[in-house]
Amino acid sequence: MAAFLICGCVNYEQETFLNPDMSGRIEIHVFPNPQPMVEEIAKKINEEGESSLNLNEALSKATYKMKVKIKEEDLLNAFNSDAIKSKSFREIERSGISHVYLTVEFDDIRKLFKDKKSVSVVGGQSGLVTYTQFFNLSKDGKEKGASDNTPPESFKGFNFKCILHMPANIMTANTLNIDKNTAVWEFPLKQIMEDKNLNITATCKGENRFLRWMKRNTRK
Repeated sequence: MAAFLICGCVNYEQETFLNPDMSGRIEIHVFPNPQPMVEEIAKKINEEGESSLNLNEALSKATYKMKVKIKEEDLLNAFNSDAIKSKSFREIERSGISHVYLTVEFDDIRKLFKDKKSVSVVGGQSGLVTYTQFFNLSKDGKEKGASDNTPPESFKGFNFKCILHMPANIMTANTLNIDKNTAVWEFPLKQIMEDKNLNITATCKGENRFLRWMKRNTRK
């Protein structure tokens, strides 16, 4: 994730769709978050008594040609390239703000993250499937040059949102935002930096392997 954070005030959204056989796709959306800049400009306006500038003008200043300096390879570094079935990368500008989209399709998410130590898929004896994804800025959970507890000021305003669609209704997860087979997590950068073990995890009932085999052979 470190490659994204050089941008400063950024929103990062990741949506994962999992099928019963662990195939699926991941959609990533990264775009600047102008709110901290707006607040800083508004604060300066108040301090200097420049009442002639309104919030809309401040917003215009803050969002003028805001760009996300992210290359396709920066995002793809999180995955094993040989496990990617297909991919697409787009850059779109809306009202002066750039939005970056990456979609990756895969046959097995375990292979997609193999040796990356960021994703774990565990099947239990009772037929349950637990998906876990870990988030760290580096191997030791710290951004290079950062203090132990204080995120760099340039990262103020970074927001992270993760949406996970499991193959079946989610039974348990470390978030309260659950709707049938979908779970949502949202947290700030500060939490990622201070918690080296930060992860999202959800458990659902796995599909019967025999029934899966029957479905595959019926299609043939």
